[in-house]
Amino acid sequence: MSGLDVGTSTPAYGEDGYILSARVGLRPCDDGQKCIFAARDQQSKRTLAFPGSESLNFNVALQSQQTFRVRSLKIRNPDRTTQSIMFVGKLPSGSTTAYAVTVRGNMPDLQTFIFPDSFGDVVSVSWSPKGTQVTDIRLTH
Repeated sequence: MSGLDVGTSTPAYGEDGYILSARVGLRPCDDGQKCIFAARDQQSKRTLAFPGSESLNFNVALQSQQTFRVRSLKIRNPDRTTQSIMFVGKLPSGSTTAYAVTVRGNMPDLQTFIFPDSFGDVVSVSWSPKGTQVTDIRLTH
């Protein structure tokens, strides 16, 4: 996420061969909307992505549109309430796999989530980040 500019919005962000994009329902977020913003973690100096509104969903896919494995990602939840997030992976067959996480609230530290083997061959992963911030998305292909 190091290429994201703090204080600006972008509809999509590419890094290491993958694209993180924001969607409103099934429609891509466009330049006229508040899409993906960046924050800098003062402790770790990492850049974190967060949505411009809680109605946005994030989607990750490879630029090559090939399948990939989701290894892990880090999430910070600056909100006071604990958040439940459901990650949905789309498989090449069109079916889906899901992984639910609970992100503790009011936590300044990054929380790491390791994905199960069912995310070993997906074409995309989407989730509603709500008020959370994401960084260090680890994929292999």
